[in-house]
Amino acid sequence: TSQEFIAQLMSKLGGKNPEETGGFQEAPLAYDAVWALALALNKTVGPLKAKGHRLEDFNYNNRDITAEIYRAMNTSSFEGVSGHVVFDAQGSRMAWTLIEQLQGQPVSCWMFGAGWRWLSDHRATLGLIYVALLAGCPLISEPVFFHSDSVSVTVLRSGSIEALCIRWTDQKRSLFRRFPLLVLASIIPQDEGGSYKKIGYYDSTKGNLSWYGNDKWIGSCSGPGPPADQTVVIEEFRYLSQNIFVSVSVFAGLGILLGIVCLTFNIYNSNVRYIQNSQPYLNNMTAVGCMMALAAVFPLGLDGLHVSARHFPAVCQFRLWLLGLGFSLAYGSMFTKIWWVHTVFTKKEEKKDKRKHLEPWKLYATVGVLLAIDILLLMLWQIVDPLHITVEKFTREAPKGDLDVLIQPLLEHCSSEKMNTWLGVVYGYKGLLLLLGIFLAYETKSISTEKINDHRAVGMAIYNVAVLCMITAPVTMILSSQQDASFAFASLAIVFSVYITLVVLFVPKMRRLITRGEWQSDGQETIKTGSSTNNNDEEKSRQLERENKELQKIIQEKEERVSELRNQLTERQALRSRRRASSVTNQNHSSPALAIHQSDPRSLAPPPGYPVPISDLHPIPSSFGNSSSLYQPDSKISRNNCHASRLQLLYK
Repeated sequence: TSQEFIAQLMSKLGGKNPEETGGFQEAPLAYDAVWALALALNKTVGPLKAKGHRLEDFNYNNRDITAEIYRAMNTSSFEGVSGHVVFDAQGSRMAWTLIEQLQGQPVSCWMFGAGWRWLSDHRATLGLIYVALLAGCPLISEPVFFHSDSVSVTVLRSGSIEALCIRWTDQKRSLFRRFPLLVLASIIPQDEGGSYKKIGYYDSTKGNLSWYGNDKWIGSCSGPGPPADQTVVIEEFRYLSQNIFVSVSVFAGLGILLGIVCLTFNIYNSNVRYIQNSQPYLNNMTAVGCMMALAAVFPLGLDGLHVSARHFPAVCQFRLWLLGLGFSLAYGSMFTKIWWVHTVFTKKEEKKDKRKHLEPWKLYATVGVLLAIDILLLMLWQIVDPLHITVEKFTREAPKGDLDVLIQPLLEHCSSEKMNTWLGVVYGYKGLLLLLGIFLAYETKSISTEKINDHRAVGMAIYNVAVLCMITAPVTMILSSQQDASFAFASLAIVFSVYITLVVLFVPKMRRLITRGEWQSDGQETIKTGSSTNNNDEEKSRQLERENKELQKIIQEKEERVSELRNQLTERQALRSRRRASSVTNQNHSSPALAIHQSDPRSLAPPPGYPVPISDLHPIPSSFGNSSSLYQPDSKISRNNCHASRLQLLYK
């Protein structure tokens, strides 16, 4: 028993205190370990004999004997010198665990970070050392001195803590250093009599902890308390740089003001013919869509620094809707213009008349269809798989000078369960529209029409928007873990594309109206004559010139045909004259009534025996007998001699 063990040990020690003897705490454990092995081997004799085995036959290849010994050890339970002895399935001793603490009279001092490393390296000469790293504690504001019989520590300060001086009583050893991090060091010199004190027991078999309450701890900022039993992990969120956010927001705000100016200009001058011919309602949609896209920059830069976790999903939805609808309005209105120009002016020649007729409601309906598709898609996304906050974790980082703390960087994202699927659908749909817009803009670059007089500017804007969008979409997905780069790339792409669109579409109109003075409306044109009327007259003159050239060409063809018919008629008249002369000679001029004046073709009659010729269904008018009077010497139409009936004949 334990009492017998203590009695025998005391007799061997000659009355000395066993606790002052080296190995006293480990000796009972070794004694019980030998007893546990002996009892386990003794327990295996019977079961092995029943199986036809003996302990003397043990070897490492005989698994039956090994399993029997393991079973006996696992079921061992007895009262030993060190207490109750029992083992778990892994072979570990299940007993009471003694919890001790080294306590003494420490010398505490404030010191800089690298100093405790030096102290740790010289613990053999200094004594026992404990160091607590302090984060966020206020620095001392005046010189402080700590003394003991063997060690004195002085903290020097001049404005801010500069150096640490540690001195011993013999005045032969000293440390004078400059260190970057303030720590709290507790030094227990060897001659101060530091000793282990029992502060509790833990019974692992029952999970029972017995605590004496006599523990002592080194002071910290928050007061006395136990040290951390593991590395402290501090979660730290990464937020968008406020300098980048403010800078981009300023550009976005200026862009919104520019959009308001363009929209106001377009509405105020909507009665000007030049503005009317550019489809001002579609331009208004473009301006509104651009302003919505710029407004999306602000929620795009909001994160946990500005918005609580409760309201962050609403911000995610708001930025998605604002950017999606803004793109549909701005790009959809430009796409509709270029699509109409391509559709109308690539029809066959026989459909020329339909080109001049433009139905605005079809254009507005096209924009409405594109907008409805986006609304339906966004509603489906929000209902089926709404956006929520997801937190991305990065590799833990160790701050400089602090060995007991790790920083866990975190980053908030707007995401959903099937985010990649939804992005694929949206990017695929928008990408097809962008590619189709580029194709239509290229196909219509050489077309000129009065109904949409700014389609070339629209094509240029489509080029810029398409290129920026196709570059930005994949890059932002790659840079999603870098909040500053991702926001800067996406927001600047929005800002630049909007600025280019507004400048290309509206600035030329402003410049034209300012430089040419084309400010009057259709109602004012009856009172004032401006450059708009002159432009219309010039266009009409060009149209008349084109028609004049076409008529000249037709008249020339008809004149050649008339000349050919006259030659044929002259040849036929000559042939008939010869035949008639021969007939008259044979008849001895018996019919004076049949005398023919060869000089007059209208008096010709068919010879005897020939049928009477059928009259021409389209006889040449008598006015063509003097057709040369229709033209001037320079082959231009003489309007004084050109009659409407003759023009109709030439068209026929």
